[in-house]
Amino acid sequence: MTTFTSRLLGSSLLATSIALASSLVSANAAQALTINFDSTSTSTNTPATGASAQVDFNFVDVADGVQLDLTLLNTTNQLATSFGLGATDSEFVAFGFDLPDFISSYTYNSLSSPFTRLFADAEINGAGGKNVFDIGIRVTGSGTFGGGQTAAGLNSGESAQVSFFLNTTSNAQAVEQGFANLFNGQEFRAVARFQAVDGPGFSGASDKLLVSTISNSDPGDDGEVSVPEPGTLVGLALIGGSFAASRRRKSC
Repeated sequence: MTTFTSRLLGSSLLATSIALASSLVSANAAQALTINFDSTSTSTNTPATGASAQVDFNFVDVADGVQLDLTLLNTTNQLATSFGLGATDSEFVAFGFDLPDFISSYTYNSLSSPFTRLFADAEINGAGGKNVFDIGIRVTGSGTFGGGQTAAGLNSGESAQVSFFLNTTSNAQAVEQGFANLFNGQEFRAVARFQAVDGPGFSGASDKLLVSTISNSDPGDDGEVSVPEPGTLVGLALIGGSFAASRRRKSC
């Protein structure tokens, strides 16, 4: 093999190795939490209407901060077991939640969702009196975050995505852990608001659910430094092998 061919192969192997390791490490940068509004949540109604929802929090490292992508899903009449009055449909119209103290500021992108209204220090009257959340988003309409008439929200089975840019020096894993720590310390709060709730013998009801269930959708994420996966180690080993081969060629 000529020296030029050897060098070309070594350079290609090195570039491929770096790309492989980089892509695998990047794939592990996302962190996730899931909030369920269901029978375990506290309703403003007695009994609860049975309206329910799920919100997925996905944290991704980006330049100068962390991107928080939310997927909001109306799970009314979609759960394995119904609860409350057994709602069959609803409109998921508003969502509010708290932020860890180390998040200094944020910007909101409603994307193509109907949640176009953003509220800072959103107030909502619910179980236990008035609650104030750091952030509230609501579908387009004339009402406030906690009440009033709105345009159509997400019906049963429908979902939408929105995005927040979180201005922070922490990485995605640390931000996710910050949210989890708030919940574990019983300081994290979130609320889902429903309107046009229909069910057996009733229609046009409203409901608000305060969160009491959160899960980490990455079972291996315990807030500690993660160990590279086997594929990542392969990429790193290839990089090391490429550097070693390069040094041997230079010493000949």
